[in-house]
Amino acid sequence: MQKLIPALLLFALALVSCGKSDDDVVAKSPTWVVTLYQTPSNNIAVKEDKTTLFNGYAFEFNDDDKMVIHQPNGALVDAKWAVDGVTSTAAFGADNPGAPVNDILGDWRVVEQTDTSMKLEGQADQSASANFGKVLHFVKQ
Repeated sequence: MQKLIPALLLFALALVSCGKSDDDVVAKSPTWVVTLYQTPSNNIAVKEDKTTLFNGYAFEFNDDDKMVIHQPNGALVDAKWAVDGVTSTAAFGADNPGAPVNDILGDWRVVEQTDTSMKLEGQADQSASANFGKVLHFVKQ
């Protein structure tokens, strides 16, 4: 009986110490997906729908202005984001994330923002923004 008690205590300790890993927490973090991405064609008023470029991508917008981009191949890219409520602008930055993420870096005008969606447009001044004429919508999964 004396040998059984330490074995039971060791088993109980093993059960208590087996919890969810950090990977489970990351997998359950809220992610956002691109539901619309349009760029101007030769005629600025006409937009080309390029949303499919972002198929398989997911974006985590964390409270500390850090963003994690989940790529379709499983790779993660660290990035930054910020929203300025006073000027109604959003900015995304990353060091060489590759296409198509490169296409959305920079400043955007916030058209609409809710708990579950964010609608952005490129700045109106062509000289001030690489995103001039673009449209970008995110929806929370």
